[in-house]
Amino acid sequence: MAKDEDGETLTYKLYIGTSKDNLLGQTEIKEKVEPGTEVTWIVPVADRTSKYYYKVEVKDRFATIESEIKETNNAPLLEKVEMTKDIDEETGNNWAKVTARATDIENDKLTYKLKMWKKEEGTNETELIAKTPTKTGTKTNVIAGEEIQIQINGLEEYTDYIYRIDVADENNMTIGTIAGVKTYCSGKTDTCERWKIV
Repeated sequence: MAKDEDGETLTYKLYIGTSKDNLLGQTEIKEKVEPGTEVTWIVPVADRTSKYYYKVEVKDRFATIESEIKETNNAPLLEKVEMTKDIDEETGNNWAKVTARATDIENDKLTYKLKMWKKEEGTNETELIAKTPTKTGTKTNVIAGEEIQIQINGLEEYTDYIYRIDVADENNMTIGTIAGVKTYCSGKTDTCERWKIV
């Protein structure tokens, strides 16, 4: 994606190869693209484990700009996401814990981030996840394929939350799937009655 201060439409060309010295221009050229619009190419390659190099050329009527040459890097793959929850009977503290595992073809070190949003009446999921999460937890420098756990404490009782876990290496992020969880009722406050436990 590129911007143009004059608002001119842009032309994009992709160059890709197996080394920095043999980048070949792709025949699919993106023309008359409005500034600020993302463009995408799907390029057949021999296999997904080999490393490829690429750059993008962008031009308007007067100037041509090239990106730096970059290396392809595969995004991590989330293989497992499980949520458990419980309540401390003594304190009434609700907690939720996500167990997750992701693999990465390049065996890069991974960073996991758990985000939780308290549901709001009249707000749909898309609007909610655009806001700052109510609670977050992070696990960094994780070996690919290693199972991790992130626990969030201090959740409000008998409350609906949605959550998502994302995983990233140094170059790419894989966005997890939104799911929901409802915390337990302690029976110790006016928020809910004990029989409402779910």
